[in-house]
Amino acid sequence: MPRPVRFTEFPDDLLADVQRRIAGEYHAGDFTQSPWFLTSWHEQFDAWGMPLSARVRAMQGLARVYTPEVCRRLLSKPIYAGIVSPLFSAHWPGMVMTALQVGLDLAEIAPARDDQLFARLCEAREYFGAVTELHVWANILRAGLRAFRDPPGPLDSKKTPDFGAILGGRPYFIEVKASHRSAWERLAEEVKDSIESSDMMIEGYDVELLPGRFILERLDRVEAHSEIVAALDAIERAFLGRVVELREQKAPVGAYEVAPYGAVRISPVSYGKASVTCSLIPDPTPERDAKRIVSLVSDCEGHIRSGSGPGVAFIETANRADWRYVEALLRERIALHPMRFQTLSFVCLRYFRREVGREVVHEPHLISMPWHRLTRAEARLARWLTA
Repeated sequence: MPRPVRFTEFPDDLLADVQRRIAGEYHAGDFTQSPWFLTSWHEQFDAWGMPLSARVRAMQGLARVYTPEVCRRLLSKPIYAGIVSPLFSAHWPGMVMTALQVGLDLAEIAPARDDQLFARLCEAREYFGAVTELHVWANILRAGLRAFRDPPGPLDSKKTPDFGAILGGRPYFIEVKASHRSAWERLAEEVKDSIESSDMMIEGYDVELLPGRFILERLDRVEAHSEIVAALDAIERAFLGRVVELREQKAPVGAYEVAPYGAVRISPVSYGKASVTCSLIPDPTPERDAKRIVSLVSDCEGHIRSGSGPGVAFIETANRADWRYVEALLRERIALHPMRFQTLSFVCLRYFRREVGREVVHEPHLISMPWHRLTRAEARLARWLTA
């Protein structure tokens, strides 16, 4: 089965049709002409804490960045269209909630603007980090604190912290980082999309595709992931051919080698019907996830000037790492290399959980540096930043 083509631009024969649709169905890129989220689903939006007054304000904030010209440009590119398409139509109100929160944050920081940050809000790869940074900025202002954008950083570097905030008459310097999908996760998604297929199904059994030497030797080196991707067609042919053999032979339960790519494991059906599961890219370990977060904390340290005031590393974890593993690894690293964290006073890890009504609640987990004693005011600051 050929792998799907991943377009970054529409083919020429489709582009004209897309442009006609944008002019008609998408109001030439002006989502404020007929904002569906102001005229429907009121009860659901209210239940999620997004009443009509907030949605109107969010629309005004979004219009600061997503002008008709910008929307037309984004809608004409498949990998960017998802940033703004929910503003024009959606099958479910939850699809537009992230955009509405962005709009509220943009309204909160007005009339201030940051062209570089606004540009990142229009880039698919930068979007999550930009949204996180914007939200922290808005939360500083919501807390009634004096805020400064890009205060001075280290004397020997061009880096600067994202924000300065005055708390109790004392300046705090805040660097914001977001944990994006890792190269490992992106590889897992591409391999699964390309390989997992009902063509590999064996009636009455569960089929699992397991990794072998070729894949495992390349997993830990991001630069080698491209070799796995380049071999996907060969990997698929090898596994499909092996499954066809096993199907014809009516092979018993067991594991069967597919050299050098891995093995096929056949087991009795678990949930009522046959299935195919691609496990060629194993899930990352908790230790690996924690290592990524600690790396972000270390990067934050390089943005803050020594002696300028308490430094805060704010990390949006997206629930990608268990705080217990993060804290244990961070304290281990601090003990070995304290100078790599010397400008930080504490770390604020942002997590989320869903309530029964599907409401998302954000919570901080604070890690104080050994040389700093966390105060109640700083704990309140962390809650304000995390809200």
